[in-house]
Amino acid sequence: MSLAKFFLSVIFTLTLISAVQKQSIDTESSSISFVFKEKDVDGTIGDIRSESSIDSDDFTNSVLKGSVSLESLKTGNFLRDWHLMSKKFFNRNKQDRIYFESTEIKKENEGYSITGNLKIKGVSKSSTFKAKFHNDNLRLTGTINISDWDIIIEKETSKNMVEISMEFPFSRP
Repeated sequence: MSLAKFFLSVIFTLTLISAVQKQSIDTESSSISFVFKEKDVDGTIGDIRSESSIDSDDFTNSVLKGSVSLESLKTGNFLRDWHLMSKKFFNRNKQDRIYFESTEIKKENEGYSITGNLKIKGVSKSSTFKAKFHNDNLRLTGTINISDWDIIIEKETSKNMVEISMEFPFSRP
């Protein structure tokens, strides 16, 4: 291979690599909040770690993967927060983080549907969230029934619904 062909192939490869814009989640500026509707309890959870890769050319090719620390769960009531870490609820001693990894991202009318495995207390269940972009932020919303992970606050399982809102700024590497 001539030197000219070599440089042309390197330039072509670099052009292809730069054509796909990959972005990552800015975990320092991200936020996750929740509302337990039945008890009118809201809170936040943090210490967000992300191994996500956002494809700005085609978001459906992105991968959302990350975790949050149970230790960071805050509801504004120290005793309630401490109690939620017990074996009866989140069982922090068994698994001290909550994990999510997307398995499918689909384009919808005004945004996206993100399905993935949500792992709490060592139990992985499929969960779906709605997503929209606003400026350089990815906003996700969804509702889960925490009794699916054996976290029973109310005896009637349909009353164990938690609304989750997530805001993830992203940045180019």
